[in-house]
Amino acid sequence: MKPLKKVKELLDKLSECDNPNEDIEFELRRQAKFSRAYRINCTGDVCAGDEIVFVRRRWGAYRLNGKTPFLCYQIVEGKVVKESYGRQMQQHTFTIETKDGMLRIKGRNLYAIGVWRRPWKDENARKKVLEEKHARGDKARMARLRRIAAKINDDFDVYI
Repeated sequence: MKPLKKVKELLDKLSECDNPNEDIEFELRRQAKFSRAYRINCTGDVCAGDEIVFVRRRWGAYRLNGKTPFLCYQIVEGKVVKESYGRQMQQHTFTIETKDGMLRIKGRNLYAIGVWRRPWKDENARKKVLEEKHARGDKARMARLRRIAAKINDDFDVYI
């Protein structure tokens, strides 16, 4: 499994992150637990109701020179409670319930390194949720194209 190998390589860099008291060996054992429970790679296709695990990048405080320091990689485990598309730019946003509370994350950041999920008891129910999600995404993209086309037509009429 290539994604798990990639995650293990990232975990090697955890030495001064998240919980300094935990050592890397503990993190790798934790990852082995995740690899058994979260065995389906769903990168690019997460929907509401999925129980997921993913790795995200942690960044430090913003600096005046414009360079934010990279801190570490963090393993996040939770359940997707809500997902939505932004009206203007169709930025996919997920609300994930974790043990530490609610987390809102953009799709591009969620999918950046990889996402794994637990199987649903009824995978057909998940297919219905995915179809509804994809239909909303298609509708949002079409609405955006219409807005762009209308703006182009308005701008073009000015020059005629």
